[in-house]
Amino acid sequence: MRGHHSEESKRKISESLKGRIAWNRGLRGKEYLKHLKRGKAWNKGLTKETDGRVAENVRKAGLAKRGKPSSFKGKKHTKEAIEKIRKAHMGAKSPNWRGGITPEYFKVHCSSEFRKKRKIILERDNYTCQRCGKPAKCVDIIIPWRVSKNISLNNLQTLCRHCNLSKIQDDKVYR
Repeated sequence: MRGHHSEESKRKISESLKGRIAWNRGLRGKEYLKHLKRGKAWNKGLTKETDGRVAENVRKAGLAKRGKPSSFKGKKHTKEAIEKIRKAHMGAKSPNWRGGITPEYFKVHCSSEFRKKRKIILERDNYTCQRCGKPAKCVDIIIPWRVSKNISLNNLQTLCRHCNLSKIQDDKVYR
């Protein structure tokens, strides 16, 4: 059985640990907490020459900022700075970039052109479902995108959520 020791294994482990001093032996209260906070040394692997310099720089930086708010607190980026940051993280430089694999369907449906057409269709159909007559906010492509690649106004209609979901089942004819 995974995760459980047999009685013999437990006995062997117990015998091997006899005579050892526990890692927390004699540590009480704050001493115990200090011991837990220590963890691994941040400067592990540095040479003696760089170790002192790095430690001194870290100490100075910590002392300079200690007890002071962030230097940017209460300030806002200018519009130019925001635009520069936005462009610097666009496309392949974005942390969310996955190699340009966005399907064409999403590119079209998230475009400003489609949003404009969506608003026109909703106003044309008076925010009313074209199947059942209830109030609606969904714009549906009559002949599915994967078949027609057409988002012209005569291929769009307003549907309520229920009718739109039921139409998805009807669209299997086009698959």
